Amino acid sequence: MLIAGGIGGTTTRLALVSAEAGPRNFLARQDYKSTDNSGLQPIVEAFLTSTGGHPTPPPVSTWQVR
Repeated sequence: MLIAGGIGGTTTRLALVSAEAGPRNFLARQDYKSTDNSGLQPIVEAFLTSTGGHPTPPPVSTWQVR
């Protein structure tokens, strides 16, 4: 499983995806107000706690910067 996300100044969107389900079939998805958190780590921790997710590192880098 992998975490996919969009991190912005207003909203952070996170999703769990798997190779089996495909990149557009989220296993879980949640939005967080970025300003309600002290950084990305508390958001990811809350997301994993709420979804019970356990992501694994991808075999290849999947970073995409726009």
